[in-house]
Amino acid sequence: MSPPAPPSAVPLEAPRLHRLPCNKSVIVASDAHRFLAWAATKFEVAVCSLGEQLYVDQVCAVLDPAGTLITGPRFSARQEYNWVSKNGTDRAAVLRKPVKTLASMYAFAAPHPLHSDDQYRPWPTSHHDSIILVDRNRQDVRYHAPGGTGPPPAPWDVSLFPVVASLLDRVHAAYFGKLEEWLRTCEAAIRAAVPPVPPPTSGSPSSGLPIVVVPPGFSINLPSPPTAVMCYKQLLKEVIREQIAMGPRFSVTGFWDGGAANTPKALAAAQAQAAQAAFEAAARQQQHQLQLQLQQQQGQNGGQQ
Repeated sequence: MSPPAPPSAVPLEAPRLHRLPCNKSVIVASDAHRFLAWAATKFEVAVCSLGEQLYVDQVCAVLDPAGTLITGPRFSARQEYNWVSKNGTDRAAVLRKPVKTLASMYAFAAPHPLHSDDQYRPWPTSHHDSIILVDRNRQDVRYHAPGGTGPPPAPWDVSLFPVVASLLDRVHAAYFGKLEEWLRTCEAAIRAAVPPVPPPTSGSPSSGLPIVVVPPGFSINLPSPPTAVMCYKQLLKEVIREQIAMGPRFSVTGFWDGGAANTPKALAAAQAQAAQAAFEAAARQQQHQLQLQLQQQQGQNGGQQ
């Protein structure tokens, strides 16, 4: 939910403003559907909200009508919020005990996966390092300044391209690059510590391949595996270093445009996948309707007999 726009603001185009069946309204970011189509090619997309589960499901239906992009949990933290805040009578309690937790969505995930939000407060302190904090566009600063004479503020919006998409794309590439390196390092360390057993005799399915057998009770110190949060932090350090090195020549314009997420090939692939997903969803719906019609006809024929 976004705050209502001031009367003098530019009117919001209809496709971005949605009235939900639960009588709540949502404003969808300009690039939301394009962003989801791209993100679904590399990540599992999930949704977490303080709204009721009905609200979460209806928002997901707006963002992903075909149901093929948001494949992760669609989680409502409303029950936890009601319990902590005593049904809203003690909202300050939520600040003392945040109600959004990744453990509720991904109990098996350790460490925490990356996620984005527009504030830290609903999340425990232990989750803050894995949050990509997004904020609304601030193109109306002059208008709201004391005595401001700038143009009326644009409708509420969040820019997902190029910064957020490029950031996630670089984290994704860094993580899987480090993961492959970590697997090779671990394999080499194990082979160096445990002599391989001679190859089995001829005729065995694995004939000719050395086998590594770890004796019972044997332990070996292996490096910690990479995490998305570690790659995220390292990337931020590198970004700041590059900006410092560029000195006065640094300009935000174009800095994030080099990510693979913004290339014409990547955008075309994301759009093609979204179109294919919509086609498959429509085909499944049509097939389901045909099956229902066939069952009804069979039932009618059985009744006539």
